[in-house]
Amino acid sequence: MTYIKLKTYCVFWLLVSQLAFSSEFAQLKKIRYWSSDDYVRVVLYLDKETPHKLFRLKKEKVKESDRFVVDLYNTDVDVAVKDQTINKGFFKRIRFGKHDNQTLRVVLDLELFNSQSIQKFHEPYRIVLDFYKEAPAERAIREKLTEAQKMRDTLEPSPPPKKRSANMTTIVLDPGHGGRDPGTIGKNGTMEKDITLKIARKLKKLISEQLKINVVLTRNDDTYLDLEERTAIANEHNGDLFISIHLNSSPMANTTGIETFYLDLTTDRATRRLAARENLIQEKDIVDYFKLNLVKVSEANQSATFATDFHNGFVKTMDQKCETRDLGVKKALFYVLWGARMPSILTEVGFLSNKKEEKQFNNDAYLNSVCEAMTKSLKDYIKL
Repeated sequence: MTYIKLKTYCVFWLLVSQLAFSSEFAQLKKIRYWSSDDYVRVVLYLDKETPHKLFRLKKEKVKESDRFVVDLYNTDVDVAVKDQTINKGFFKRIRFGKHDNQTLRVVLDLELFNSQSIQKFHEPYRIVLDFYKEAPAERAIREKLTEAQKMRDTLEPSPPPKKRSANMTTIVLDPGHGGRDPGTIGKNGTMEKDITLKIARKLKKLISEQLKINVVLTRNDDTYLDLEERTAIANEHNGDLFISIHLNSSPMANTTGIETFYLDLTTDRATRRLAARENLIQEKDIVDYFKLNLVKVSEANQSATFATDFHNGFVKTMDQKCETRDLGVKKALFYVLWGARMPSILTEVGFLSNKKEEKQFNNDAYLNSVCEAMTKSLKDYIKL
């Protein structure tokens, strides 16, 4: 073998080995964030799972921000991903760069924050980071202490029940599915995503007019949203209540009824199957998160109360308009409810797999009845 041939051969195999090595690298595809005065959610989307390390760097100078670092090993970055200056709430900046040949370092510049929550999810692989100026558990304790102090300060021996409307400024409505995710589809082609959007728009109008409360929709058109976006939007807008609106499906074509869910662990097989269909993620991911975040217990209690009161009022009013089957209030691991900082529920307002109900959901008058019943139930819950 001549020197030139040997050199060419070596260069060829060097290139092949580099390509093989680089192909093993994960790629950071995009970074998304949501931010309010006291809450930030950042999601790192990668094309596959990769080892990573997370740590916090305390500021060294008074005027510096806190820095939260994510080191992604064996990772490159997509050319479309850029540094971002945020300056929204206490979130200042996102920046990244190669820490060494194999490590991509992502740095989040934030003002002083008290706590954070980190979890990873699959399909697609992503790392979700939540930051709080005040820890959720501390916030709940402070609110209870404030309420207890108010009770002690009052001269009334038996004060009337506190109106929830006193602190109710924003309700977030989440029309389920959207875009490339149609949700369940009826026998005649009705798509869940279309009906949930119609209900949300009508409900927003009624709540705004009758309850005089600001309403935020997570989507107002046929847009696809990742599940973690939905509660991030609710948190970003400082929502007081979160309602995810869905339509159900069953292999038994005659199944009808309304059921409402709140986030909690469950062993019920039918409920877990329903959650699996809605979640589009691995159940283990959310179970792990739930077990690691004990603050969810207090949030689940608040959501359970909201779910029960809302559901009972909704079903009662609907039953007065047309015979309605009450399927009850249940707990489930719906990922769409994960991370909400307010009482949050998912309501299945009927079955598209039932031909009669599918026809009803294509009737504008019936949709008006559904929204009127939901509005009345909300009005009773917040004690207007």
